[in-house]
Amino acid sequence: MYPNLSYILHALIGTERDNFFSIIQTFGLFLALGTITAALFLRWDMRRRTALGQFQPSKERRVVGAGATALDYVGSALVGFLIGWKLPPLIAGVEGPAPDFILSGEGNVGTGVLVAAAFAAYTYWQGQQERKRYPKGKQEVEVTVQPWERTNDIAIIAALSGIVGAKVFGIFEVPPSSIGEFFQQFFSGQGLAIYGGLIAGFFGVWWYMRKHNLAFWPMADAIAPGMLIGVGVGRIGCQLSGDGDWGIDNLNPQPDWWFLPDWMWAYRYPHNVIKEGVPIPGCEVDY
Repeated sequence: MYPNLSYILHALIGTERDNFFSIIQTFGLFLALGTITAALFLRWDMRRRTALGQFQPSKERRVVGAGATALDYVGSALVGFLIGWKLPPLIAGVEGPAPDFILSGEGNVGTGVLVAAAFAAYTYWQGQQERKRYPKGKQEVEVTVQPWERTNDIAIIAALSGIVGAKVFGIFEVPPSSIGEFFQQFFSGQGLAIYGGLIAGFFGVWWYMRKHNLAFWPMADAIAPGMLIGVGVGRIGCQLSGDGDWGIDNLNPQPDWWFLPDWMWAYRYPHNVIKEGVPIPGCEVDY
């Protein structure tokens, strides 16, 4: 199986496993692709339903011309520091799995400070450009927001609340024995319960819909197709990474009429992401 992107690239083009690309977990990659797919379908259907009169544009007051604030500088510098702190060592190569390094206290402080300064400088430049567009200075303007323009916010809220809910429900299924074990489970790449994700994602999006006066039933109809397709895309990640897809041993003899590959009849999921099951003889499992 392919626990991370380095294993996929190894199978496709023969590059070494457990390299820089191992920071991209297969399950997480397809989870992101599923979210993007669902958002695209939602945007298309919300635009269609707006034309049918089921959704209405809304007015919002926004402050413009203020330039970058102190909070903008702090946020951009923090993001820049995290990238500069972790990314150069990952590119150079680290010992052990990349996700373990990301969650550790190790990193390159020097490059972290440099990238933080670069991000802060870019934020300053953006603020100056905004001030040039509004020579009268800080002001409040009214803008019209189309319903489908909110799909990015909906997708982000659904993803974040869904991941948190899935982690919490996953922890409930296997309760930790200590506070340290709780945080270890919560920040690990494993232990996602789909029902927790659905429940928390529903309440997160429902809250956003109420805040912006989006009709419940038309939104439910618009969300359903994209959500189903998004879950299907995400489940491809489960299959590729070998996360919870196997069952009991298939002891039935393969029929004579079977013309498809052997792996479609029975599979042992080598290199699966949670390291369970029976390895195929001769297959390396020390990732």
